[in-house]
Amino acid sequence: MQFKHPEILYFLFLLVIPVLVHLFQLRRFQKEYFTNVRLLQQLLSQTRKSSEIKKWLLLLVRSLLLATIILAFAQPYFTDKNNVVTEEELHIVLDNSFSMQAQGRQGELFKRAIQDIMTWAPQDKKISIYTNNESFKEVNVASIKNDLLKLNYTFQPFSVQQISNEISNNKQGIQKKVIIYTDGLGIDENQIKNLPESLIPYWIIPEVTLTNNVSIDSVYIKPKTDLFDDLVIQLSCYGQLAANIPLSVLKQNQPIAKTTVSFTESKKEVVVTVPKSAFQGEVVIEDKALLYDNKYYFSVAAPQAIKVMSIGALEKSAFLSRIYTSDQFKFTSVDLKDLNYNEIEKQELVVLNELKEIPIALQNTLEQFVQKGGTLTLIPAVDSDEKSMNLWLQKITGSRLTSENPIKKLITQIHATHPLFKGVFDQSIKHFDYPYSQARWNVSGRFSSVLSYQDGNPFLASLGALNRRVYLFTTPIHEACNFKNSPLVVPVFYNMAVLQKQLGLSYEIGKNQTWTTDAVVQKDEVLSLVNATQKVIPLQQINNNQVKLTFQEEPKTAGNFKVNQGDKTIGTLSFNYPRTESDIFKPIVWTENQTIFKNSEAVWDEVLTVSNDNWVWRWLVLLTLLLLITEILIQKLLK
Repeated sequence: MQFKHPEILYFLFLLVIPVLVHLFQLRRFQKEYFTNVRLLQQLLSQTRKSSEIKKWLLLLVRSLLLATIILAFAQPYFTDKNNVVTEEELHIVLDNSFSMQAQGRQGELFKRAIQDIMTWAPQDKKISIYTNNESFKEVNVASIKNDLLKLNYTFQPFSVQQISNEISNNKQGIQKKVIIYTDGLGIDENQIKNLPESLIPYWIIPEVTLTNNVSIDSVYIKPKTDLFDDLVIQLSCYGQLAANIPLSVLKQNQPIAKTTVSFTESKKEVVVTVPKSAFQGEVVIEDKALLYDNKYYFSVAAPQAIKVMSIGALEKSAFLSRIYTSDQFKFTSVDLKDLNYNEIEKQELVVLNELKEIPIALQNTLEQFVQKGGTLTLIPAVDSDEKSMNLWLQKITGSRLTSENPIKKLITQIHATHPLFKGVFDQSIKHFDYPYSQARWNVSGRFSSVLSYQDGNPFLASLGALNRRVYLFTTPIHEACNFKNSPLVVPVFYNMAVLQKQLGLSYEIGKNQTWTTDAVVQKDEVLSLVNATQKVIPLQQINNNQVKLTFQEEPKTAGNFKVNQGDKTIGTLSFNYPRTESDIFKPIVWTENQTIFKNSEAVWDEVLTVSNDNWVWRWLVLLTLLLLITEILIQKLLK
């Protein structure tokens, strides 16, 4: 026999209490004899004997009653001899993503989970502990307490599938009990269904007591005058709409603007006017919910020309040269046969201007260009190869073209909420001289319309995900189309280039992004990212007298950095954590066979039990009730 709570057996010492009570009641009576009362004396003697029997019975019943209560609370059980599992492992999965900063009833979810592990986990048993970015395999909790207390949050999202694969591959044919501490954010039903059968998960998802969270999503510069720019700050509110949230803008660690933000909708834009200059800054809000999204770092570089390249017949690029003027852009028009592919990665916008066929080498180069954040605009030719075009579009955007009969249509729908038209229209559009075109293709798949015909089909579409900016015209704009002469042509093509530049104020940690500089470096020389607290060396490549830095691996901490070549600063960059963890109120979808716990004690009681064979405990509870009834009957019936 074993006990779930053997420490309760110490209370068996309380059995001395009914014995002491019984002894105090055994007081001696002084005998007094009277004459002529012999019969009365015999009756008195019989009554005293009955009283002694009653007291001994009560002592026995009360002692047994107290003993069974104590044994029941200790919860005895026997090991199941029929259990085929001869060995099992205990694993603890600890979600340390930023959303675990949320406040529960006992403080931050992540810190509370660490305290629970150190309190409830067996001190002498080998267990394995996994976080989003670290692991401790087959260790004693007592030996890694300091390491657990030093654990911090990470930008890496919580992945049930990744950790379960690591656990299941550890040893084959062994049952594995897995205790999972998480807030459930980012977990979907498919991840749970695909868990290996050898894993027995115990989900601990504590209740979040917060009512709202506010995050800074992005910051970009919008030109205003020759001396000033508008700093546009985009915020989101999750849960209840918040009011009077303090917001500050810092320049070189000095405050330059302060305001308060109140939300009437879940999204909010705040505009702060700043001098037109190069600087590194921060936007800070004071929000008691998650802390990681309360600060946004950004770098405003010295004004530089935006690089735009048009690939196609030179005469068809004349209208673009009038939009991309030399005061703000560095515009290049090149014929396909004269194209230097190495120049593409230096651009911020590439326009494929009515190419009949796109060579495979150019497709691969442009695919890498889009993946690294470049903007691509496709204007198809009248005789474009639809089959090869679709294979390529499907690969990079998940969209495709379908042919339709050329019919002259008006372009009447302007989707003013699209980012390309942000700030273009001050009021609703009425009495507009709409352009026309002969539609040749339609778009299917993943896209959003920028300009549409009167029948709703797109004339200009934005393809793929938001972080892949690929724009597609569904008809050539040089034939049977007057779009080049429409007032819309300027803001459309202008913002295709400027919007890309606006998004370049910071980089997202963990994302495959690059930065290129014309610095001349020696063979063994490296560039480093430096700030007040750290120095990191990102992956770098020297190519054609340029150095390209890749930031997927480093840095791992948000902040403003200087790009140093030795002791010389050649640039400034800013890095922020992804905002995917900001919404802590997303509903969680669970399968029916999953058991969810809100606290640790019940989970650990169940996990550390060798068997569910608890018939002894049930009999002890039943015996306790019988003894209690027996005592009542003795008191009432035995005279």
